[in-house]
Amino acid sequence: MRRFITFAVLAVFVFVSSTMVTKGQNSGVPQALSAETIPCPMTLPEGDVDGETMVCGQIQVPENWDNPAGRTIVVTYAIAKAFNDAPFPDPIIYFEGGPGISALEEIEALVGYTQRLRQTRDIIFFDQRGIRYSSNLECPPEIRNREVPFEIPEGVDPAALEATLSSVSLDSDLAALLEAFRVIGPAHEDVNCAPYFAEQGIDLDQYGTYQNALDAIALMGALSYPSYNLYAISYGTTHTLEVMRYYDEHPSSALPQIRSVLIDGVIPISVDWIVNNTLGLPTIILGAFSACEQDAVCSANYPNIRQRAIDLLASVEAAPLVIDDTTTIALGDLRTVLGSAAGHADSNIYLPRLIDELERGEISVYSRLRDGTLPVPAASSPQLSNPLDSTSQEANDLASQARTLADGIEALAAQNQRLSDAYQRGLTLPEFFAEEFADAAEQITSSSRSLLSGFLRDIAIVPPDRQTLVDHVNLMPDSERDLLVSLLNLMNDEDIAQVFAILSDPLYAERLVLSFHISQTVIHCNDRVFDMNRAFEMLRGFEVPQLLDLTGIEGQFALNCEVYGLVTTDIPPLVSNTSGFPVLVVNGTLDDRTPLIWGEAVYGNLQNARMLTFPQSVHGATMDSQCAMDVTNAFFMYPDAELNAACIEGMRPVFVLPDEELPPAAE
Repeated sequence: MRRFITFAVLAVFVFVSSTMVTKGQNSGVPQALSAETIPCPMTLPEGDVDGETMVCGQIQVPENWDNPAGRTIVVTYAIAKAFNDAPFPDPIIYFEGGPGISALEEIEALVGYTQRLRQTRDIIFFDQRGIRYSSNLECPPEIRNREVPFEIPEGVDPAALEATLSSVSLDSDLAALLEAFRVIGPAHEDVNCAPYFAEQGIDLDQYGTYQNALDAIALMGALSYPSYNLYAISYGTTHTLEVMRYYDEHPSSALPQIRSVLIDGVIPISVDWIVNNTLGLPTIILGAFSACEQDAVCSANYPNIRQRAIDLLASVEAAPLVIDDTTTIALGDLRTVLGSAAGHADSNIYLPRLIDELERGEISVYSRLRDGTLPVPAASSPQLSNPLDSTSQEANDLASQARTLADGIEALAAQNQRLSDAYQRGLTLPEFFAEEFADAAEQITSSSRSLLSGFLRDIAIVPPDRQTLVDHVNLMPDSERDLLVSLLNLMNDEDIAQVFAILSDPLYAERLVLSFHISQTVIHCNDRVFDMNRAFEMLRGFEVPQLLDLTGIEGQFALNCEVYGLVTTDIPPLVSNTSGFPVLVVNGTLDDRTPLIWGEAVYGNLQNARMLTFPQSVHGATMDSQCAMDVTNAFFMYPDAELNAACIEGMRPVFVLPDEELPPAAE
């Protein structure tokens, strides 16, 4: 990813390879017990040189900051040295998301996104405690994957249990719902791994954002730069906000100096994780109609469109919209189409027209969005390369006649033992693909797995589509990708739909995202309150309840926390930034992971803060467009100056008007 390196040896901090041990903890100032440089443990970006352009190290800190003499852990970091012979003395320290994603594992992508910032400053990346290279909370597969017996207790009606869990709504009996989740029980890996961590002497109470904040302060102190710029995305904003809270509550000139703070895709620690993912997509849908009303041309053609959309949803909830003898649109149908279109810049521009047409009984836009023929692809899907070319045509012919591997995979089986095993087991193509997909996912980076997690979370509203699978297969390592694309080449549309059905199984999703499930669970359990009554009270107050899909609500999370003995009852207030750091709060209008409302809430409580919302930008907006990257660079250059964010105007959506001819569907 690196195309050029201009390495400068201008030491702005003093650091030695030998261990440096502090004599004690200054009151209110977290300090590392020791620090040392080490060979970088991860694969470096192309062009970077270990120990020269990329300097790695570790600090040793107490597992329990209240007991410095007790068990210790390490926090591993990497400094991407500036491409400059005279860099600014204040580096940028990057706070990774997740929680559970390894910044060092993602170093190639991160240095690519931040290369402009690196022109003038060192950039520091680090793995939070319990993650990958920082005393990883790793549970061996042979323990994690043990089968956990499950029986429905006597007296519990299985049909009633299934009905309770499959029909969650705002009117659900919460006592019955909680009891149903308790019958299902916590995640198997948590049941298996909790005793293992206890046997290892690991104090899971110490793996939360508060401890991560102290680690970050200790790291800044150990590196000894004169001041720091904090840059955070997603969970990294939670981490950064808790660093700011510590500074507010423990003011001291001995703390490392902070020059500026940028938080992007904000989620405060006070957010109830049960409802977080529930609000993202509805917020985006409503945002599309709000954007139309803020546009003079769109609002003139679709006056009051936001309220009209709300009214239509309420009407369809009361009685499905009957278009003709063959077309009836129920609330779930409309919500699915709105949700699948709203999160994409090339399809949300049709939403005002969609509502306008449905009000008049027309379905041209609705049908095209539902069928996936809007927006029209720029080009047809590329033919996937097939490493088994000598037999692919034969296999395709056979696949058109029979849909099991046993019917036509013999020629392929000779070239791959896994295919042979699948042949013996009589797996269907979709079943075999799903198995290989899950196996390949065990080898991908944590951020790629996070993308998979988002895909699986939203799969209920994603129409079955071959290209969508191609996009996610491309996340897999090269060694696994070829077989997966070969299998996709063999599938017809019915097979693709079956793959989507398999991937929508919650147990399958759990398997794919397992690699950071444990660390993510432990951190959330230490941080957040999981109160179903509180969560539903918030959801019942949502402006448009018809947009809420509660099928994926995290009802088992509290049970997972109980397994680890981690129960949090305190909800901290929003951070106020009495320390006065210049803060830039960034949102993306298409961010379905950290809804805009969270960023607005945090901004409203911060002193000395500004907020920018980038139109048509997804989660991690500062890395999603040239405009946002330019503004980010300008902020870190001059954090106290007025920002020129005029480029945002060019990012606003241009909505499709009533009289515009729809593009023809692709052949």
